[in-house]
Amino acid sequence: MTVPIGAGSPSPDHSPTADHSPTADHSPTADHSPTADHSPTADHSPTADHSPPKVVVGFDFDGTMTNGGSVWRFLVAVAGWQGVLPATIRLAPRIAVAGILGGTWADDTKQRLFRSVLAGRTATEVAERGAAFGPEHFRRHARPEMVARLQAHLDAGHRVAIVSASPDLYIRPAAMALGAHEVLATRLAVDADGRLTGSYDGANCRGQEKARRLRAWAGSAGTDSSAGTRSTGGAGARGAVVIWAYGNSAGDRAMLHTADVGIDVGRLGRFGRLREFPDLHRAPSPEPLAGPAGAGSPTSPPAGPSTGAGVPERPAASGPMSSPAPPTAR
Repeated sequence: MTVPIGAGSPSPDHSPTADHSPTADHSPTADHSPTADHSPTADHSPTADHSPPKVVVGFDFDGTMTNGGSVWRFLVAVAGWQGVLPATIRLAPRIAVAGILGGTWADDTKQRLFRSVLAGRTATEVAERGAAFGPEHFRRHARPEMVARLQAHLDAGHRVAIVSASPDLYIRPAAMALGAHEVLATRLAVDADGRLTGSYDGANCRGQEKARRLRAWAGSAGTDSSAGTRSTGGAGARGAVVIWAYGNSAGDRAMLHTADVGIDVGRLGRFGRLREFPDLHRAPSPEPLAGPAGAGSPTSPPAGPSTGAGVPERPAASGPMSSPAPPTAR
């Protein structure tokens, strides 16, 4: 029997080469294929540009987290008035000039004061005094609005560092009480006998050194903060880090300039040294990160009961920061 063409022959629409054939729209190379928009290399892939940037935050300590300075009070806590006052009087002219010029004058004058008061003291003794002084000083002089701001960053899953020109010996214990992840502060040199020399171990953490160390820590925290790869605050550049910084004085300007979001928290407002930056009232608010690094993650430990002045007692945050230890000889 002859089958008429068009009445079930191999060439009609239901033939092997028709729309339902292996090469049709539903074939492996069609829109639903491994290379289509839903493939591992598409916009929803792990390496796509939609991943949020990481956030690193640097807070200055003296004048930013606290009202006023701390160095002179710390020296008195270690050596008493009788050990600090003569050195202060002797260095008074340099202290006055350093207050005006800042820069290397400030670095050198502070080091001279340290040599006069701290040189020859055992590192263990001074570290013990610092461990007691730091948290108590902060409790008495904390700025509640800045404690709340730091807490907001922690709750948002951001990585927080205290960046200070003051000695690490007492800044670290205070920062641990706040739940900060790291301290970037001035280190003091120790000789082979375990005694302080009064000199810096490295550079005084002020000015450009603050900016350099914050960038370096951002990189070590698993982010890329090198020039050209940082986000400017927009929707997440791939593998980017957004750096925030808070400061109150000229010594913080370089750190605020290196940040994507620099915020002036000084008391002088438009008359202050950092008036080019927005103040706390005009600055953006911290926003939680998407995904597991967001609020409630291990990077934002829960706050404990308040100890007064709006300062919560907090367990040490997860991360690289550990309990304070005496400086070691270099």
